Amino acid sequence: MNIPFDVSLRKMDSREAADTGLLIWRKNFVFFLPFFAIPFWMCAFLLRLLPEKMLYLSWLILWLLKPFFDRSVLHIISVRFFESNAGMKRLVKGLGKSLWRGLLGDLLWRRFSPLRSAMMPFRVLEPQNKPGRETEKRKELLKFGGLKYCFFLTLWGISLEAALLTGEYLFFGMLSELFSIGNFQFSLEFFRNAEIYFFAIWCFNYMLVETLYVCMGFSLYINSRINVEGWDMEIMFRNFAIKARKKTCV
Repeated sequence: MNIPFDVSLRKMDSREAADTGLLIWRKNFVFFLPFFAIPFWMCAFLLRLLPEKMLYLSWLILWLLKPFFDRSVLHIISVRFFESNAGMKRLVKGLGKSLWRGLLGDLLWRRFSPLRSAMMPFRVLEPQNKPGRETEKRKELLKFGGLKYCFFLTLWGISLEAALLTGEYLFFGMLSELFSIGNFQFSLEFFRNAEIYFFAIWCFNYMLVETLYVCMGFSLYINSRINVEGWDMEIMFRNFAIKARKKTCV
């Protein structure tokens, strides 16, 4: 089983659970490149081929497609959570189902939900064959287990992305003032002239922050199931059964 739960499956508070998402992100980062980064950059490049008057739509379209790209990250970390040695062939298996399950709702009416990253594993990874009332009860139960902390996680992600882009804008503005003739003024005209560079920077920030956001939301989901369902015990017994089966086969 993958970190942070392979060392000690235990109950954690929501903040601690979200922080362990950083460990999941660090261990699986290399797999985000072929499944998330490359498709994302290809999409961003194709959107820049729009007519000049419509180029600003590339920002909006990529932002709207966040739930779609998030699913590739979720697929990777969910598979490697149970199979830490899973390679490329194993990760490709089931990817299509993870990408499309519940996607329409996340793109439309659930698009602005502050609990998106923590509730996405519930919709994508769990079978949705229960009646609507039972599904709603389960959602409320998981929220009681700590998923509501994702609201603060969403605010953190928005703030981090805004801070990065603002800092980079000011940095390039100061460089422009340093190497150009005359006084420089931060203005909308400057942004228009350098829009392509800021778009590339925003895409880079997008990849870092969004992958972190999904990993931390997934960690909240796992911790909520441990708090509410005692899922840690189920996983332990499952591991014991697997080890016993292997010894029997030998």
